[in-house]
Amino acid sequence: MAPGLLLGALGLWLLSQGLYRYFNPPEYAVPELVGKSAREAFLLLKDTGLRLEVAEGNDPSKPKEVVLAQEPPPGTRLREGRTVRLVLNQARLNPLPDLASLRQEEAEARLRELGLRLEGTAQVESAEPLGVVLASSPPPGTPLAPGSGVRLLVSAGQGQGHTSPLPKLTGLTREEALFLVNAAGLQAQVEEVPSGAPAGLVLAQDPAPGTPMPPGSGVRLRVAVQGEVQLPTTPPPPPEPAFREVALSLDLPPEAEGRPVRLTLLDARGEQVLYEGLGQAGLHLEGTYRAQGEARFRLYLDGEVLQEWSP
Repeated sequence: MAPGLLLGALGLWLLSQGLYRYFNPPEYAVPELVGKSAREAFLLLKDTGLRLEVAEGNDPSKPKEVVLAQEPPPGTRLREGRTVRLVLNQARLNPLPDLASLRQEEAEARLRELGLRLEGTAQVESAEPLGVVLASSPPPGTPLAPGSGVRLLVSAGQGQGHTSPLPKLTGLTREEALFLVNAAGLQAQVEEVPSGAPAGLVLAQDPAPGTPMPPGSGVRLRVAVQGEVQLPTTPPPPPEPAFREVALSLDLPPEAEGRPVRLTLLDARGEQVLYEGLGQAGLHLEGTYRAQGEARFRLYLDGEVLQEWSP
């Protein structure tokens, strides 16, 4: 009967443990998930028994698929089966709306709503009322991340002299300056200047900012380009003289009898010994030799040149 009683007791214990877990499921502390990638967040929750719900968020200033928010906050203890809600970033850029025909203060407020900033304004005379936005740079529809700068071209009203003050163009990029010049109805002449400044930066303008400009007037811009350093070039060495065959035919003179004799060939490579020994009157020396460039034969007696001649 003892084994039966033991098995029965074990069964009752397992049943009690199951009932306890059913009525008292385990609790898990919610980890810090904001700033984690979607994969990292999933791995942290995988073995907790907590459920996961995901919603889309949009913050172009942060990486895509990063957790922007979580509910409940980190440290909250949840029982198994409860839900953790995450907001994942999709990083969509916001297109710049058309700001033309708005008053400048209205356009600035619209930019702030979109998380954009006003980088600068320029005024030109126009039939539009004073302070009305005529155009923007970049143009409408351009996708922009939060914090991007936008320039506005604003009407200065209708002047009496049909001129408009030239805006300050130095410090702008080439594209920004050309946008303002063209919007003012002026003609731009661009001169590229090698410079250490960033490529495309407007270094100077003529006329100066504020100069009244009739429509169609010309504006000269000096724009930086990356300079090229010309390194001095070493001229190639002159070509080496060509090789040629030279012939020798010589009878030693009578005074060479019994005296030290040396016969050499002098060319672009230096002096080469062809024969050396005691001389014999009438000894005939003959041969064909390979010489480079100009060549001369030399006959030495007792170490001094007796005769020198060209082949």
